[in-house]
Amino acid sequence: MAESRIVVRSVAWRELFPWLLIFRSFRVATSMPVLLLASLGTLLTPIGWNMANQLFGPSASPRPVIMALPAVDFPLLDLRQLPDMHLGQFVDHSLRTSVLGVYGVFVQPFAELVNAKLTFSQFARGTFVGFWNLLVWGLFGGAITRIAVVQLGREERVGLVESLRFSLRHLGWNFAAPIFPLAGVFICTLPIALLGFAMRFDLGVAVVGLIWLLVLLGGAAIVVLVLGLAFGWPLMWPAISAEESGDAFEAFSRSYAFTLNRPLNYLFYAVLVIVYGLLCWLLVWALATGTINAAYWAASWGAGNVRIAEVIAPPETRSFLLGSGAALVHLAVLVVRVIATGFNYAFFFSAASAVYLCLRRDVDRTEIDEVFMDGEQTRYQLPPLGTETAGAGESVGTSPRVAGAESPAGGNEPPVN
Repeated sequence: MAESRIVVRSVAWRELFPWLLIFRSFRVATSMPVLLLASLGTLLTPIGWNMANQLFGPSASPRPVIMALPAVDFPLLDLRQLPDMHLGQFVDHSLRTSVLGVYGVFVQPFAELVNAKLTFSQFARGTFVGFWNLLVWGLFGGAITRIAVVQLGREERVGLVESLRFSLRHLGWNFAAPIFPLAGVFICTLPIALLGFAMRFDLGVAVVGLIWLLVLLGGAAIVVLVLGLAFGWPLMWPAISAEESGDAFEAFSRSYAFTLNRPLNYLFYAVLVIVYGLLCWLLVWALATGTINAAYWAASWGAGNVRIAEVIAPPETRSFLLGSGAALVHLAVLVVRVIATGFNYAFFFSAASAVYLCLRRDVDRTEIDEVFMDGEQTRYQLPPLGTETAGAGESVGTSPRVAGAESPAGGNEPPVN
């Protein structure tokens, strides 16, 4: 009896384990266009925070570590500090400067608005910083998600200029998408606040108590909107970048549907992104810190340790040339540090794009490679029925050869005028 053999020539790992797409986010995040976009956003983000401090005073809560000013307290640790750090301190610092730190940059300004003892200046400051983040990263983050969804989904590349043009066209939607649920929270809060004003009087408490179940329903709606926004907003900009009708309502509806319909899938993807993002950040951190320290170490062989120490921390009495040279050295080091921190933003939006494509496949059964491209409709559709088509058919039907053709009877009929 002949023995049948089954030869497996290829395995569609992407179909079996679509979440493997997340591991390709590192390659997208380390590409030059994405790193450039993320670095520009990294430089612009602290400007809004500093402007808010000048206009409305400092924040009551500490600023995220990843938001520290590059020239003062940048979140890159010195390798010489590692022996003095406990493992828990190192892991805590790494988590707060990785993708979780990026998440905190966007969430913290709006989270401060929930404080019961909120003052007007604190409200204005949180709103200003939150809107500044949405404006800056609505542009640069939108461009990164556009590059990511095309490269991860279709395995095609989008240039830097093209991605920026796409993000500029959709900047209004990128800015308005997270505002949609906030507007819903305001709409639900306003009538409850009016009832709360009536509760200042004893009679008002008695009346409102009769309809307190309705108040609780409004509170439940607020909770759903807030939780959906807290966990679903990273999916909004990838939705705008990937869908043909990508607008604020599309981003709002899809992010909430994916978050609420597949919470366990989303949790699995989020944990995978956090762990993988931490490992990638440790690699980038080691490369950036090692590059800076290796350059100082190699230069100290010729200049000496004392001179390099003067370059790193120039003394108060120094010459103009020493101060100028040290400033240029610090500027070059700052470029390395900004790129390293920008990697976290690049990875955050690239991984969010991968998670969006995976969740869309889980919920809508949409293939991962179905990403909208500009001009794709006109590329594959039939030509429209216009005057040129009609004229072409008329010229074919009334050509001299056909008009002067012999009739079935054998005679030649004159052409019809």
